[in-house]
Amino acid sequence: SIAVSGADDGTVRVWDIENGAERRRLAGHADCVRAVAVAPDGNCAVSGSDDGMLKSWNLTTGEVLWSVDGHNDAVSALAITSDGEHVISGSLDFTIKIWNLKNGAKLRELRRHTGGVKALAVTEDCRVIISGSFDHTLQVWDFESGAEVRTLFGHISWVNAVAIAPDGKQVASGSEDYTLKVSDLTR
Repeated sequence: SIAVSGADDGTVRVWDIENGAERRRLAGHADCVRAVAVAPDGNCAVSGSDDGMLKSWNLTTGEVLWSVDGHNDAVSALAITSDGEHVISGSLDFTIKIWNLKNGAKLRELRRHTGGVKALAVTEDCRVIISGSFDHTLQVWDFESGAEVRTLFGHISWVNAVAIAPDGKQVASGSEDYTLKVSDLTR
């Protein structure tokens, strides 16, 4: 089993979970790697950097599968859908973009936040995206249409992390305001 992390030197590191040894160092970004996400099959990962780029990596060979100049500012959050078909990126440019995981083609752009996007999660059924932002809100999005479903308020500082319950009915959000909030998505 492996773990993948980003580094300040623009590399992506692949680690052996059993012994903690670094298996591979993947170089290619021009700036700090802020976000990584591993595909469900464990064969590829996507990295996002302060350089605005997204790169997809073959974790076995270290080869870059595709690279896109995806955002006008740092890529600060990534999520891959459970079906392994799409990657979602969030950026300090206030946007969220949905990409084809196989070839890096951009499918749609979501724009509503008034601050940089710091955190992303997608439901297990790939129907809903939740984004957390420097604007202190969470946005709930319909994956298929890209439509904004609603805004969740309650934090008084930026949202650092979001996680959706396996049944898709609740979302937990952690904030720089030192709180963890659980919100009901069924209302």
